[in-house]
Amino acid sequence: MTVEWQAQWISPTATGERPGFRPAYRLRGEVTLDRPVRRATLHATTHDIYELELDGARVTTDALTPGFTEYAYRVQVQSYDVTDLLGQGAHLLDAVLADGWYRGQVGITRATDQWGTRTAFLAQVEVEHVDGSRSVFGTDDTWRWSTTHIHAADLIEGQREDRRLVGVHDWHRVEVSDRGYDSLVTSPAPPVRAVEELRPVSVVELRSGVHVVDLGQNINGRVRLADLGPEGTEVTLTHGEALGPDGDVTMTHLQPAMPFLPEPLSAGQVDTVVSAGVDGDAFEPRLTTHGFQCVRVEGHPGPLTADDVTDVVVHTDLAPRGSFGCDVEIVNRLHDAAVWRFRGNACDISTDCPTRERAGWTGDWQLYVPTASYLYDVRGFSLKWLRDLIVTQWPDGNLGNMAPIPVAEKSCFLEKMNGFAGWGDAVVRVPWELYEEYADTATLAKVWPAMVRWLDRVERMASQVRHPGSGRQSPGAAAARAAPLGRRLPLGRVARAWGAGRLPILHRRRQGGGPRRSTPGRPATPPASQRSWGQRAAYDLAALVREAGTHLQTGFLSTPDLLQPSPTHLDLAYELLLQDSEPSWMTMIERGATTVWERWDGFAARGAVRPLSTRAWLTEARYPRRVPPRLSSRLIVAGSRSSRRAISPTRDRHAPRQRSPPAPAMTDTGRPDR
Repeated sequence: MTVEWQAQWISPTATGERPGFRPAYRLRGEVTLDRPVRRATLHATTHDIYELELDGARVTTDALTPGFTEYAYRVQVQSYDVTDLLGQGAHLLDAVLADGWYRGQVGITRATDQWGTRTAFLAQVEVEHVDGSRSVFGTDDTWRWSTTHIHAADLIEGQREDRRLVGVHDWHRVEVSDRGYDSLVTSPAPPVRAVEELRPVSVVELRSGVHVVDLGQNINGRVRLADLGPEGTEVTLTHGEALGPDGDVTMTHLQPAMPFLPEPLSAGQVDTVVSAGVDGDAFEPRLTTHGFQCVRVEGHPGPLTADDVTDVVVHTDLAPRGSFGCDVEIVNRLHDAAVWRFRGNACDISTDCPTRERAGWTGDWQLYVPTASYLYDVRGFSLKWLRDLIVTQWPDGNLGNMAPIPVAEKSCFLEKMNGFAGWGDAVVRVPWELYEEYADTATLAKVWPAMVRWLDRVERMASQVRHPGSGRQSPGAAAARAAPLGRRLPLGRVARAWGAGRLPILHRRRQGGGPRRSTPGRPATPPASQRSWGQRAAYDLAALVREAGTHLQTGFLSTPDLLQPSPTHLDLAYELLLQDSEPSWMTMIERGATTVWERWDGFAARGAVRPLSTRAWLTEARYPRRVPPRLSSRLIVAGSRSSRRAISPTRDRHAPRQRSPPAPAMTDTGRPDR
């Protein structure tokens, strides 16, 4: 940061709020200018999330600022040009603060107060006057705070407000604290914004006072409700991903079901509004987001139509880069589902799902970044995330399974859950993908020490026949021993890419005999090279897939690697892609999936990364000449990075969009399955 800070951290002095259901606060200060303004810049950040207003007008459309980071090390500052909003005279600068990742519910445990129990705000206005002089105004003890009409706001639980109290304030003096400026940074990632608006495909009155809205597309975002009913009407919106057999929104599969949790947790995603009875008033909860396709609207007197409901898509405003298209419509729909999966989870970090946890699992992003980088410019988005990954690396080289990682996820017995092979490998794979996409050697150089520490640790653990992170012998030991072999080549390429002078220990020869299965057609000679080993393994894998009826029985971590076919088995890869019996991707699409489901049967978070990374067939889209001749009439690929065909609403938010059919009713028996 180049800001010379004069402002002070300030906080509301409220106490006794219920974590997860704390209200939003309004903080207000005055900026008085006695000379004409040439330029004015507003710098702001908070320990949680904020919105800014100058004289009642929103300063920016950015959402959920300042974003999710390792707050003990990095807090992002946003800077805005407010020249057009400031002139001579007195102005009111307001900030609305609410719980976000800092002290709201976050992670698999849904714990609160992970980085602190008190929210705080910091802002500074720097003004350059026409006469060349400068003025600086910052947050200090002259500011005041008040409760607001927003009675509760949490990223997972939702937002609750009483619009009869809009503009009603009870002002108190703020508290000043010394939180320092050393952790303040700028972000290389684009901001989170509302990027698209959609209309529902249907609104059904399920029973008196209860309507079910079906968007026809699973998204991350919020609902804007235009008709709030007469004064005093209380409307509750419950956001879910599917309908049960009774046609109502089902939430059971979104409830955390972890045996170590002290008490059952709700699925959250509930917004409530009390109407002020004002014509034209609308409810749009901007201090939370939800993962949903369907919304139950309770308490509305009706009639309620699709014109009264607007679905607002919210995610990081990434620039599009590439597209995909072919003459097989169901494959196009699968690709669209994969795109919407990413859009639903690119909310400042890459999350595992936009519903239950919203955690930045390292295994998820390292698998999806090749596909994401084909679709969007994710360089800054990934760099921001990598900074949070490596800043908390253990002294022994271990890495957290999440980035940022909540304090509860790296303490007590959960500490030993971190550092699994396939998750910590993200520190190698993500920078390498950024290099391949953007020739980004600077990131390789910065992350190199963390790569070496991680792989040195993996080697030590594998030599002890122990799974990284577990500290004991386990079935995962095989994966631990395999991890160095799988990551050695990328690391060597990293070293050559920027001229590193040192490689880690990983140079031991693989021991033991060859594969035990005897498969017709595979190379019969003893393997003498990695290529020979790879060919033998490919034949064995093909035989196993055939024995399973041309189906995969794998999870999200291994499926993408299994779908990297050699030319010898390219036909099999496409048969897997086009398989239309369960388990398969086409079965998901035929059952109405508009994002990729967490499990093959759909009984879990539907906007999750699992079990598909589209890199295999999307990579084939880059090289259509490799499509097997007997399949070429079914799968003709069009589109590339250079085509720049828009697939994101950031290019044309008003273009018409084809909708997939609504998802069919789902039996409500599923449970989250990690």
